[in-house]
Amino acid sequence: MTMSSNSVLIVGSGPTGLTVAAELLRQGVTSITIIDKLAGPLRQTKASTTWPRTLEQLARYSGVLPALHARCDLIHRFVVQTTPTTVLREIILGNHFPSEHPHGLLTEQWYMEQCLREYVNRAGVHVTYNAELVGYEYCDDVVAATIVYDKGTTSERTETTEFAYVVGCDGARSGLRKHIGAGFPGELSPYAFAGIHFTSSTPVPMLHRDALTIAIYDQGGCFISAMPENSYLAILDLSAEQDAAYVSPIEKDAHGLPVLLDFTRDQMQSLLTERVSPDITLKDVVWSTHFRVNFRLSDKYYDGNRVLLAGDACHCHTPLLGQGMNVGIQDAVNLGWKLALILQGKSPRSLLHSYATERRDVGKELIAATLRAQKPFSQRDPALQRLRNTIVQTVTASTAFLDSWAGALGELSTTYRSVSPLAVESWAPVSVLNQPIVRAHQLWLQYSSRARVCAGDRWPTNALASSPMASTGFELFVFQGLNGYSSAALSDLEVLAVEVVEAASGCITHVHIEPGTNEALHATIGVHGSCLFVVRPDGYVGLRSEPANAHDVAAYFAQHFFNPQASVHKKATE
Repeated sequence: MTMSSNSVLIVGSGPTGLTVAAELLRQGVTSITIIDKLAGPLRQTKASTTWPRTLEQLARYSGVLPALHARCDLIHRFVVQTTPTTVLREIILGNHFPSEHPHGLLTEQWYMEQCLREYVNRAGVHVTYNAELVGYEYCDDVVAATIVYDKGTTSERTETTEFAYVVGCDGARSGLRKHIGAGFPGELSPYAFAGIHFTSSTPVPMLHRDALTIAIYDQGGCFISAMPENSYLAILDLSAEQDAAYVSPIEKDAHGLPVLLDFTRDQMQSLLTERVSPDITLKDVVWSTHFRVNFRLSDKYYDGNRVLLAGDACHCHTPLLGQGMNVGIQDAVNLGWKLALILQGKSPRSLLHSYATERRDVGKELIAATLRAQKPFSQRDPALQRLRNTIVQTVTASTAFLDSWAGALGELSTTYRSVSPLAVESWAPVSVLNQPIVRAHQLWLQYSSRARVCAGDRWPTNALASSPMASTGFELFVFQGLNGYSSAALSDLEVLAVEVVEAASGCITHVHIEPGTNEALHATIGVHGSCLFVVRPDGYVGLRSEPANAHDVAAYFAQHFFNPQASVHKKATE
């Protein structure tokens, strides 16, 4: 056994683990170790859909988005069909995605991993394969992790390495989750799923290269999307009766359920014909899978010390609408910038509790939402199917509904406003006697969260020429206020901005002053009077102060980020 040291150990090299590394690197932390017990990268299709919020986050990492765009199809439409020739509803997604990336992106998970891996490789960080974390213990202010390399070979060896922090991105069967004693409560879906990535030797009129198609037929639900190289991916549910033909009659799995068998080519052709379109003539099977789904949420994302979980290690659910990888990547971004601040001595370790609070709330809502969606999607009762179809047709005629639905689908409406200690608002009331109308508008904004951007909300990057995604630090946005609501002069706001930057002790890296003449922008953000926003490194609003007040910013950073006793962790400099 040998001893060595490093800063952050990331267990798992999927999209979540690689994004943790990417965000740490972007924030200046370079002492990173990534391990994976696999022998090397797997060429699997798996999670294939990337939604607008994740694309906004990936745009931070130089070269990743261009690489993804080199091998992808884009989703511009969402089509619901009740038969291969009957369209129930077609939705143009760009009309409801308020983002610089008003579409979904389709590519294989292996390629997403390749793009992220190339980014971290360029910074000198590489994945070590055939490496398994088998245990750890705390030693003073480090984690001593025991790792077995090349297990089962003549080169097998065991090393203990000290790390400042360990992040488990090792999937739904996470060993690290078990090590920290986290429960993983939930339920098993009554449906199995078939995934078939294929090409067809004949045209399939119902399938479009720019659409995600939801087929809610009498036999069950299926979603189909285009994939690179003129291929398609179909994910369809199977009731217990339907799945009986594809399971072992003898063998049972660890849960006492029949072992799922691989599909034969004829079985895949039959499934695609019956559940997607009779026009499909199976040519090549690029990848296939047969799986069951659990709806589960870890009761811990953080052990309260130096071990954390992210991605599928925390949450698992149906693949319906492709949310899982996106949420995992956003877990990683949220964790990465906070971990970097702590390692660099700019914040106390208690900041990590906000990661667990914010992201577990997102995971909880994700599982609840996918459960709600899966039940009508997989409905077999003819009367309930007709009711479902009527409801879908009715509600999707409403623009307000579609805006709300698309915000959740694209993960643009994810907010921490009600759960995060980092989401702070300060409102100083204007005089009712001197400015009754202004005070009335201020009260309306303060208590009407739908009319404005709140602390904890995603900053609408598409509203500004300069995106906060370009910055590694916090950003300051100062709004002059509209004529009649604010008497603040631009010159005074420039002085205030200088005071704010000084109060933040270097944490604010970019400043934007928006004049009242830009009425459209004030309306988009929901600002009438003088107001300032502090936007976090992950693009969410930390502080909203109205009227704009430098003391609010000083208090915000002092309470949540400054740590007079903090120092750069020794592992961050090794």
